[in-house]
Amino acid sequence: MQRAVLWVDDKGAADLLLPSSPLQQTCTKAGVKLVGLNSAKLVREWLAAQASQYSAETVRVVTNRYRAEDGGDAAAERLIAWLRGEPAWRDCNVLVFCTDPNKVAHLRDASTAVSKDPVAAVKFAAFEKMDGIR
Repeated sequence: MQRAVLWVDDKGAADLLLPSSPLQQTCTKAGVKLVGLNSAKLVREWLAAQASQYSAETVRVVTNRYRAEDGGDAAAERLIAWLRGEPAWRDCNVLVFCTDPNKVAHLRDASTAVSKDPVAAVKFAAFEKMDGIR
């Protein structure tokens, strides 16, 4: 089964998706498809369309904390709540990648990490082991 990381950021992740970006290079080397999306709606649509090719074990989600379209400061929390409410995706690992992890520290659990460290984000996207994440 293929592996994919969904990078959710309303500011756009175009630079991250370029073949020359360290994130894209790391994901390619690890055999992980990097998908840039700008809203929770697009995450839901992508997961619905790709459900036959992926599972909660083969998809990871990196999300920023704030997206106006997805509930402002509650954007990451709402996306995680939706994932946890979906039987097929409830065990999907999520990284909330933001400049102030203290604002979302309460979201940490066995399948949700919170970080502002870009190195940790790249490792997470490449399906490398992270402290606190199964």
